[in-house]
Amino acid sequence: MKVAVASSDGKNVNEHFGRAETFYIYELQDGQVILLEKRKTRPYSTMMGDPAHKFDADRFDAVFSVIKDCMIVYVERIGDVPALKLKEKGIKPVKHEGQINKIFFLKKGLVS
Repeated sequence: MKVAVASSDGKNVNEHFGRAETFYIYELQDGQVILLEKRKTRPYSTMMGDPAHKFDADRFDAVFSVIKDCMIVYVERIGDVPALKLKEKGIKPVKHEGQINKIFFLKKGLVS
């Protein structure tokens, strides 16, 4: 199973879905956590700080195309509409703030 993590430094989940420029992609396989790659994208949001900004399907699709092979995406924050759209496309958004290695230890029972 592949997991995407929105991170600016590769150590922490510290990016809002809409601001993320980088997703770290991990494979959970046979009880191991393997970092596969770092994928770049253009941020989804253009109107940061405005909770009423309209959903931009084209920008969302561009970000989705970067993580479409993942089952879960960990983000510091995510808006309601992008979260719903991800769920509709089969990706579970999970809000988490902190170290990436704690995701796998706490959430998956695995040690990184």
